[in-house]
Amino acid sequence: VDWGNSTLTARWNHLFNKKLFSNTTLIYNDYAFRISSSEDNVSIKLYSGIQDINSKIDFDYFPGTLHKIKFGANYTYHTFIPSAVKGQSEDIDFETKQKKYVHDGALYVNDDITLNEKISLNIGLRAPVFIYKTTNYFGAEPRVSTKYSLTRTAALKAGYTWMNQFMHLVSNSSVGTPMDLWVPSSDIVKPQVAHQIAAGYFRNFKNDVYETSVEVYYKSMSNLIEYKEGAQIFFNDNIDKELTFGKGWSYGSEWFIHKREGRINGWIGYTLSWANRQ
Repeated sequence: VDWGNSTLTARWNHLFNKKLFSNTTLIYNDYAFRISSSEDNVSIKLYSGIQDINSKIDFDYFPGTLHKIKFGANYTYHTFIPSAVKGQSEDIDFETKQKKYVHDGALYVNDDITLNEKISLNIGLRAPVFIYKTTNYFGAEPRVSTKYSLTRTAALKAGYTWMNQFMHLVSNSSVGTPMDLWVPSSDIVKPQVAHQIAAGYFRNFKNDVYETSVEVYYKSMSNLIEYKEGAQIFFNDNIDKELTFGKGWSYGSEWFIHKREGRINGWIGYTLSWANRQ
């Protein structure tokens, strides 16, 4: 068994003026999972992986001391190998046949503004595009959060997020190999969609030495992905037909206390949550 991740990153920062600067990044990433076996002069290798070539540019703009805008774009070229099998005989080499090439990009903007001494807002929108063969997916991912200061040391926070996921990790627990396969969205595999709302109460004590919070959240999910019963994942050049889809939801609360100063400092967190899928 052999698995690992290799990455290479290059970054360039540029300051246009005191209100605007940019960050340009190029990233190469290669994840691979391999299982090899040989017996009686016969060898076989199971292989799964994903390679990414990613470029992105991010801008930070400061119209004022209480106002910050972030915007930018990114593009990733994915190469998927959902499940490949190699052997001594060339007729069971599935690697080239199973490779999938995907274009994945997005534009985004995020506005963080303090309206007054009590209310601040964070509003964002991301517009993704995902292209695989003749299948195109476009979307809009709005998000908003707000903070209302009750006092100098106490505040209420609430937020909503809409998320799309176009790449899917399918975990294999039905056969004797621990292979997790990455598959892209297609005409069969629809993007996973999630909506999440959260609200919390935050309070500091003793001149901000102690930081505490309690939050509650609810998250709904659709197009969740799993293998069908008896799915054939090896020697199969169309994994999409071996998958089944459902929906799910999760909810719960999170409790947190952080001691920031003193000879002894640290934090304690506790989460109580439930998750269901069908």
